[in-house]
Order: sequence, then C-alpha cells, then structure tokens
Amino acid sequence: MITEDDATSFLEKGFDHAYCAGVPRFGHRGSFPNEEFLVFDCDISRRSSGINCFDTRFRGVRGSRPGYFRLRLVHLGDCL
Repeated sequence: MITEDDATSFLEKGFDHAYCAGVPRFGHRGSFPNEEFLVFDCDISRRSSGINCFDTRFRGVRGSRPGYFRLRLVHLGDCL
C-alpha cells in the first residue's frame, strides 16, 4: 500500500507540482486503513509547457523489487 505523500513525491519527479488524495477502499471485511491507498486522485502541473490537469486518477502498481512501486495513469482528467 502507498501513502498520499509517497504518491505525491513520486509524481513530483516528473512534474513541477503534484498533489494527490487517496481514494478510500471498502471491502466485504469493512474499510481499510485511511493512511494507505491503491488509487489516487491527483492534480498535476508542468510550468514549462503550461499544462495543468485536474482530477487525474492514478493506480499504484507494485515494482519488481520489494518496497518499490510505480503509478499507472487510469483516467486523465480535465487539462488546461
């Protein structure tokens, strides 16, 4: 599981600014901890090209090594 801070810092490697909020999950055993998420709603921007994207959804994917992850784009939101 990935925290909101981990997802934000991962996206800031490729963008000038990023802010991610985790989407809570609910299952047949109840809710999962609020600190760890699989899916994130993010706002990203790149100042050099002037692109700002809102409500962009990313999903956390496990990396090949333990403790590593990457974010996969699931839905591209509104971009200005």
